[in-house]
Amino acid sequence: MSAPSDEDVLLAFAAEERHDRETLTRYLARYPHLRDEFLDILHEVDLDEEFGPGEDESLGGGVLDRALGKLLDCTPEAMRGASAEAFAAVLQERGAATLSRVSGLPLELLVAVRDRYLVPESVPRRVLRRLAEAASVRVADALAYLALEATLPAQAAHSSKGKPAVQPKMSFAEFLDDLDLTPEERADLLSDTD
Repeated sequence: MSAPSDEDVLLAFAAEERHDRETLTRYLARYPHLRDEFLDILHEVDLDEEFGPGEDESLGGGVLDRALGKLLDCTPEAMRGASAEAFAAVLQERGAATLSRVSGLPLELLVAVRDRYLVPESVPRRVLRRLAEAASVRVADALAYLALEATLPAQAAHSSKGKPAVQPKMSFAEFLDDLDLTPEERADLLSDTD
């Protein structure tokens, strides 16, 4: 059995019934490299206990943080410093299925992202943010990865009788047309509001 991913460990920690010193010590003993992430979760738990779930959003802090994040993600400086390799490494390490589960996005969409079949400019910012958050990278990194040429999946090259061809890039909306989604799911994915 393989060791749980960092994301799974963090989700398990967040789901703990108690977030006291004993729980933190137990997790830190097994996963010391996740120290800062555990502390972030504890901070979020404290906010939830003080203000109630989601109420800190009404105080304006969450809205301001999201707005600032959007601004920083779209600056030319952020794009210049973008690293397609950072996102590629996460895809390689965690896989499309794990990122699909963590982000709540359809697996077919993550496969299209992995193979870079989508026109980057057509992907809604909200989807890019969910993808980047799941991969623990910046939106600019995910965009830089999508901007690379489309790839041919390794299994297609080995299982094809003829010469396999790379699929041309398509818009996000066109890609969704090929998925078996309800109108509500489609509208949710195309929406650019949280």
